[in-house]
Amino acid sequence: MQRSRIFYVSLIETNTGWGAEYFLNHALVSQGHTTICLDYKRHWDRLEWCFRNAPPSDVLFLQRGENFPVDVVRLHPGPRVFWASELLSRRSDQDELIRSGLFDHVFFHSRACVETAERKG
Repeated sequence: MQRSRIFYVSLIETNTGWGAEYFLNHALVSQGHTTICLDYKRHWDRLEWCFRNAPPSDVLFLQRGENFPVDVVRLHPGPRVFWASELLSRRSDQDELIRSGLFDHVFFHSRACVETAERKG
């Protein structure tokens, strides 16, 4: 299996030790991938700088991303993946990212979220 360098942007510090971010990061690393982790809430005031100065990576993996600036996503030159891990029926702060067309793959919380996204266009 080919190992990847993953720029993992999530709430990894905010949810240290218990959130889905922690367990996903652990799984990626245990499979031999290298993760470059960025907690976007903790570093909100310098996201653009963090993206411009991040070590090279094979893929951007953005998880959750509530109100995440689309222009910052554009700064990553390689493939981009988005996991809309929150229920779309309860939150609309991921909608702009989903509609942006910037992601090579978008994953959803559930089948119901996929249906909600399709209804919203």
